[in-house]
Amino acid sequence: MRVVDLERRDVTPGLTKAWTVRGMSDLMLRALRAQERTAPPWLELLAATSDVPANQVETAIFGMS
Repeated sequence: MRVVDLERRDVTPGLTKAWTVRGMSDLMLRALRAQERTAPPWLELLAATSDVPANQVETAIFGMS
């Protein structure tokens, strides 16, 4: 995956073999920073939390009546 500008020049090195949510969100963050743009908070949060190991995630079920 590559991120290019309007002239089709690479903005940042492309993504190879890291086809994960973390890899793609990191690529988008690098591209935004290379263009001196501010990343949206949701993208920062996604990159920071997408690789949490499964044994550190808790599930809660709430019922309604």
